[in-house]
Amino acid sequence: MSRRILEIQYKCMHPSCVVNCREGVLAMDEELYNDLLSSCEGEGVFKSPRGACRMGFSQKFQTLAVEEDRDADGEAGADAEDAALDPSEDPVKILVAEHQVILEKLDEIEGHMRRRDCDALWVSTAEIQNEIMLHSVHKEEDVLFPLLHEVLPLADGLITVVKEDHRELMTLLHSFRIALVDGDILDGIGRSIVVNLRSHIRKEDEEFFMLIDRYLDADKRKHILEGMKKVEESFEPIKPVSRQEARKMSTKKERNKHDDDAFAAREARQADAGSGGGCCHG
Repeated sequence: MSRRILEIQYKCMHPSCVVNCREGVLAMDEELYNDLLSSCEGEGVFKSPRGACRMGFSQKFQTLAVEEDRDADGEAGADAEDAALDPSEDPVKILVAEHQVILEKLDEIEGHMRRRDCDALWVSTAEIQNEIMLHSVHKEEDVLFPLLHEVLPLADGLITVVKEDHRELMTLLHSFRIALVDGDILDGIGRSIVVNLRSHIRKEDEEFFMLIDRYLDADKRKHILEGMKKVEESFEPIKPVSRQEARKMSTKKERNKHDDDAFAAREARQADAGSGGGCCHG
């Protein structure tokens, strides 16, 4: 039996909604959408599906627009073509596999937090910071997202939400590491990093990547893979000074400047590498 997949642009109706899910796009079966609509009163008002609200509660969402995706059972030829791709040549599968590496690193960070091991946290948070920069910022934002604007309906809103998640995670990591210099483990921020990143990965794997997977043919996947390889080859991970050396810096302003300078220097090198034709979509 044919399945109809709908893409629903929505707005959260909660009066005090301040999180990034306040507007966005959801992809779901028509049957599920109708079930959620039947749970609420009002034209186009539906109950948010599980995991959609980042606050962890079911909310009322107002439908802004609905577009029908291509029939999930009507693309056997395209599916067969993509199935022939080796997993090592499929950029979507590569990104999902990289998520598993990040999740394992989160397990390490949780263990270091339980043991109150500042030095181990200093290393593991620097490693995951580099993972996020390469995976989320360069591979996803610089390579994948520009192409999605061409092929994915309602791409702008969806991409904005994902980018906001990335920025929030980098800000939390930065704050957590600044405190580590003085031997302070900010448990609240640490837990937010772990919870937010796991939630972000789940949403990308189970919603975002599943959605875009239907719009990428073999040629587009090859184009994305080539771009991902280029940014990986040119990527220079930040190698922070040891926590002991960072502690010798006399003021937090100097520590922040050191961290910001390291980011700026790395970004400048990345820009220089890209100016020579390294960008796959330039």
